Amino acid sequence: MESNIISLLPKNTPSVKMLSKIMEKTGGFGDLMVLIESPDLELSKKYAQEILPEIKKKDWVDLAYYEIDDTCFRKNKLLYAKLEDVKTIKQRLDEYITEYKLRENPFYFELEGEPPRELDFSDIEEHYKGETRRKYNASQDGKILILVIYPKGVTSDISFAKKIYAETLAVVERHNPKRLHPSMKVSVGGTYRNKLSEYYTIINDIKSSALWAGLGISLLIIIFFRRILSILLIGLPLIMSLSWTFAITYFFLGELNLITAFLIIILFGLGIDFGIHMFTRYRVERKSGASLDQALTAMVSKTGRSSFTAATTTAFAFFSLTFSKFLGFSHFGFIAGTGVLLALLSFVFIFPTVIATAENWHLFLSNKKFSRGSKVETDYEQAKPSSMHKKQVRPFFLIICTVSILTIISLVILPSVKFEYNFKKLRSKAPKTREFNAKMRMVFSEARDPAVVLVDDDEEVCNVVEAVRKKIDDTKDSPVAKVRSILDYLPKNQDEKLKIIKQIKKTLDKNIQYIPDDKRKKIDELQKNLEVSYVTKDDLPLAIKRPFLGISGTKGQLVYIYQRHSLLNLKEAKRFAADVRQIRAGRKVYYSSSEPIIYVDLVQILERDSSIAVFLVIFVIFILVFMDVKNVKYSIVILTPLITGVLWMIGIMAATGIKLSIFNMVVLPSILGLGVDGAVHFYHRFQELGPLNLKKVFFETGGANFVSSATTMIGFGGLLSANHPGLNSIGVLAIIGMSTCLLATLTLLPSFLMVLSIRASRI
Repeated sequence: MESNIISLLPKNTPSVKMLSKIMEKTGGFGDLMVLIESPDLELSKKYAQEILPEIKKKDWVDLAYYEIDDTCFRKNKLLYAKLEDVKTIKQRLDEYITEYKLRENPFYFELEGEPPRELDFSDIEEHYKGETRRKYNASQDGKILILVIYPKGVTSDISFAKKIYAETLAVVERHNPKRLHPSMKVSVGGTYRNKLSEYYTIINDIKSSALWAGLGISLLIIIFFRRILSILLIGLPLIMSLSWTFAITYFFLGELNLITAFLIIILFGLGIDFGIHMFTRYRVERKSGASLDQALTAMVSKTGRSSFTAATTTAFAFFSLTFSKFLGFSHFGFIAGTGVLLALLSFVFIFPTVIATAENWHLFLSNKKFSRGSKVETDYEQAKPSSMHKKQVRPFFLIICTVSILTIISLVILPSVKFEYNFKKLRSKAPKTREFNAKMRMVFSEARDPAVVLVDDDEEVCNVVEAVRKKIDDTKDSPVAKVRSILDYLPKNQDEKLKIIKQIKKTLDKNIQYIPDDKRKKIDELQKNLEVSYVTKDDLPLAIKRPFLGISGTKGQLVYIYQRHSLLNLKEAKRFAADVRQIRAGRKVYYSSSEPIIYVDLVQILERDSSIAVFLVIFVIFILVFMDVKNVKYSIVILTPLITGVLWMIGIMAATGIKLSIFNMVVLPSILGLGVDGAVHFYHRFQELGPLNLKKVFFETGGANFVSSATTMIGFGGLLSANHPGLNSIGVLAIIGMSTCLLATLTLLPSFLMVLSIRASRI
C-alpha cells in the first residue's frame, strides 16, 4: 500500500518533477535518527561510537554521523574571520613591530607616561566566541545525542523503510545501552520512521474498522430480515463482487493508497444495498403468494431495474472522480465505481441462483410457509379521482414547506463552511513520533522541510541566493526567513584574505627578532593560523557538504530556502509557495520543491477538481435518471431530495464547525451518487403500487432504503475509529450526508409524488 500522498500527484507538476530530480541527486529524501539520551554526553558518544561502524557497513547507508569533523574550520580560522578583522590583525602587527623597531633605535626618546604598545587580539577573538561550529549533534545540555543516517532510498518505499528501520533497531538492541548507564535510553526515528508510523496507523485502522463495520452491517441485516441465514445469502454475491473488484484493482492500479485503503469497508456497505432491496422485494413477492420463479422474476425485472439506475448513477458519480489529476481521488473513483457495477452484476446474476439453491435445500428464511398477503392496488385507475380531494394535499404541502425552510436556512449559512488549513489536525495521532520529534528539535532547531532548488553550478547558486534575498528584503513580513547554500560554508573574500595573510607571514618572517620572548606565545598562535590555503567545497566535512552536493559524482548543487512561519498552516504554506515556487534569477527560471509546496499544489488541484466533479456528477445523474423515467418533471422530482440532502449536510457542517479538508472533499461527489439510490427505488415502487398504497411503499421500500443507507453509513462509519484524522473526517461527513439524503428522500419525495398524483387525478 502506498501511504505517501505526494506520490499521488501528477508527475508533470513542476514541484513533483523537481522533487524527483532532487531525489535522484540525493539518492533519497529522508533520514533515520538514533536518538541517545543519557546524563553524560561522553557516555552517549561512547555508545554512538560502538554502533557507528556496524551501521556504516549496511549496504543501504550513504552517510552516518554523530560528530562533525571541524578540522577544516579550525585550521582556517583566519580565512573564516571577517575581512576587516584580518586587516586589523595585520595593522596591529605592523604598528607593534614598527614601534619596537623605534624603541630599538638609540635615538628614540620615549614620551613621559606613554606605555609601550601591546600586541593584543582579544577583542577580535571575542567576536567569534559565540560562533563556534557545532562539533556533535547534541543538545545544549548534552543530554541528547543524535546519530543521523542518510539511506540510499526514498521514504515512500514502505518495504525499504521497514527493512532499514528493523536493521537499525536490531543494531541498537544488540548493543544494550543499559550496560553503559541504567538511565540511558535509545530510540530510532526520523522521516522513514514517521512514514512507517503512518503506514501502520492506516493498517491498524483498516483492521479495526473492517471488524466493526462487518459486525455492524451483519447485525443490521439479521435484525431487519429476522434470519441469520440472510447475511449468508446476501454476503456470498457481495464477497464475490469484492474479490473481482480488487483483482481488477491489482491488475490496473497495482496497489491501494492512503485514500483508497478503506474502500474494502466502504464497498461492503455500498454493495450490500442491492442485496437488501432485491431480497426485500423477493420476500414481499413470496409473502403475497408468488411462486419461486415469479418472485425471482419480479425481483430481477422490477427491483433489478431500479438497482440498475441506482448502480449506474452511483458508479458514474464515482467515475467522475477519475478525471482528477490527484491520483488519490482518481483511484478512489475507479475502484468504487467498478465495485458498485460488479456488485450489481453479482446480485443480478448470482443472487437469484443463491436464493433458488437455498429454497431447494430447504434452508430458507422461515419455518412458516409464505402466505398470500392482502390485495394491493396496483393500478392508477383503481385510485378513483373522486376519492382524492384537496384535504389530502395539505399534510404534504406542510412537509414541503418545512423542508423548504430548512433548505433556505442551509443556503444562508452555507458560505460559513470553512476549509481546514491546519495540516497538523490532519496528521496521524502518533504520540511516540511527536515525542521523538520534540526531542529531535532540541538538537536540530532549523525547519526540516525547506524548499529545495536544484542548480547547475556556483554561478547559478549565487544568482538564486541573490534573487531570494532580494525577495526577503523587498517583501514586508516575508514568509521566507533565509536561504542557504554550500557557498555559505566557504570563507568569503578568500583571495583578498590570502593576500593579507601572506603579507602578515612575510612581515613576521622578516621581523621575528623584534618580538620579545614574553610575546612569542601570541605570535606562535598567530603563525599556526597563517598556515592556510584556499578552501574548496571538497575540503568541507562530509556531514555538511552531503546535503548540498548529494551523491558523489552527480551533477548540480542544492539550495535550501527556509520558511519564517510553520507551514502546517496552509495559509502560510500558500504564501511561502507563492514566493519560492518559481524563482527568476539571471536568465533562467528555477522551480523549488518541498512537501509543503506539493501539498499546496495538491489543495489547488482539489479545489478545482472537486467543484468540476460536483457539477459533472449532477449532470450525469440527471441524464441517467431521465433515461430511466423518461420524464423531465419526475427526473427533477427524484433529484430534488438529493440536492436538498446535500444542502442540509453543508448546513450542518456550517452549524457544527466541521471543515472541508483534502481528505473529506472526496465525499461531496460520492454523496451525490449514493444519495439518489433510495429515491430511484422509492419512485419505481410508488409507480408500481400507486398513491393509495403510499403506506405500503413507505414501509417496504422506505424500510429497505433505511437499512441500505444504514449499511452504507456503517461502511463509512468504520472510518470513525481511524486514528488518522483525515480519514476519520471522511467517515463523519459521509454519515451526515447519507443521513440528510435519507431524511430528505423519506419526507420530500413521497410528498412531491403524492401532490403530483392528487393534482393529476383532478385533471
